[in-house]
Amino acid sequence: MQKYKRSNTAIQLITMGYDPSTYERAPEKEENTSNNTQNTDESSSVSPKMVFAVVGLLIGLALGYGAAQLFTDNSEPVPVEIPIDNSNNDELKKLQTNLDQANSEILLLEGRLTSFDETKDLLAKTQNNLDEINRELLESTNKFNTYEKTIEDLQNDLADIQADLANANERINELLTVESPPADPAVAVDPEPPAPAADPAPDPEPEPAAAIDEKIALGAIDLLYGTSLIPISDPTPIGEAILIETEATNISENRVTISWIAIITNIETGEIKEVYVFNIQLDPGKSFKLGNTWTPASAGQYNIEAFAVDNLTDKNPISLTQSKVITVA
Repeated sequence: MQKYKRSNTAIQLITMGYDPSTYERAPEKEENTSNNTQNTDESSSVSPKMVFAVVGLLIGLALGYGAAQLFTDNSEPVPVEIPIDNSNNDELKKLQTNLDQANSEILLLEGRLTSFDETKDLLAKTQNNLDEINRELLESTNKFNTYEKTIEDLQNDLADIQADLANANERINELLTVESPPADPAVAVDPEPPAPAADPAPDPEPEPAAAIDEKIALGAIDLLYGTSLIPISDPTPIGEAILIETEATNISENRVTISWIAIITNIETGEIKEVYVFNIQLDPGKSFKLGNTWTPASAGQYNIEAFAVDNLTDKNPISLTQSKVITVA
């Protein structure tokens, strides 16, 4: 219950009103009074408008005084009980509880949203780093492909140069071979008596093979299909690129610059094909796989010999020769 203060004086003033019956009328003059006397008495009576004006002023003053008493603490408080609906109070409590719960969920969602934004930023940074790595990988792959193509072109150029050198050597050998001029039949030559046959000279002893200054230990020959590193079948088909490969190990105490040669000979026709690798440097005790590709153009049996030399000009062997025979069909 709630209490409110109300002034008794104010209540009384509010219920006040003007009662015209309380007004005493002036006594009427006798009819036989002269006209002048009547005029004097009528002029001294109070007009009703003035009465209502005075009463209204008094009521206004009373209302002002009552209002002053109402808003001051001097008047006695009058308790007024106002009933409060408990069901509405329960609804308010329930609404307050729901509001508090909603605020808690909002705070929780704001925290999750902050964590989500941080995770999103981290994911964006990770994606940027991944894109940068992919770009670098693509650039490296393009460079590697360019280098591989350059090496392949150089190998083809060197193969062409080697073929030209072989042709030039054959031409030089042909020019150095001098045949004896035929005899002129117009010139008569007295036959001389044949000289007594001399004892046949003994066959010369074969010269001992030059000792190899072995600096490189060469492993057995491996034959693989191109760059797939798959061993070839026996027999192997015509037109399939074959990688001829051996492992070279520096067994000396110094750093060695070597070149690697593989000679492929057709056993039936004697045709020779040569592939090589040059200017490879190996530190003491280090190993490196050396090899090059060869594509057989015809069927037959081929003997492959591989060895290391100091350079492609002098071709002084610095390793033992490894051999292998394959069949092409």
